[in-house]
Amino acid sequence: MTAGTGNVDLTEAADAIREKLIDRRITRRTNLWSTILKQIGKQDGFDGKHVDTILEIIRSFLSQLDDQTAIGLWKTTEAGFADETEDDRLFPDCVRIDLEMELLKAVTDLAWCEAKGNA
Repeated sequence: MTAGTGNVDLTEAADAIREKLIDRRITRRTNLWSTILKQIGKQDGFDGKHVDTILEIIRSFLSQLDDQTAIGLWKTTEAGFADETEDDRLFPDCVRIDLEMELLKAVTDLAWCEAKGNA
């Protein structure tokens, strides 16, 4: 999936971010995604120092979306689905901030499922 214009849902966005985490090397032999999975497998959580990098990748992903695509993605979230505000009355930057946390949760849930063998 490429960012830009068009329809995207939370699952597709989380998968795209996961791919970026796989590409992110933390050592010559280890990528960030596998490190997170190993930590979840061993200690039922992962090192908080990786959250900043995950958020950086999420922000980069969101910055590639045009305003309407970001709003459309937000509308697929629980908060966005429940909000009846017309799209032209929403502030795209505020929507992106909300999406950061939604995507962080989605990526964390994805990592948890994969680490625990439920993917």
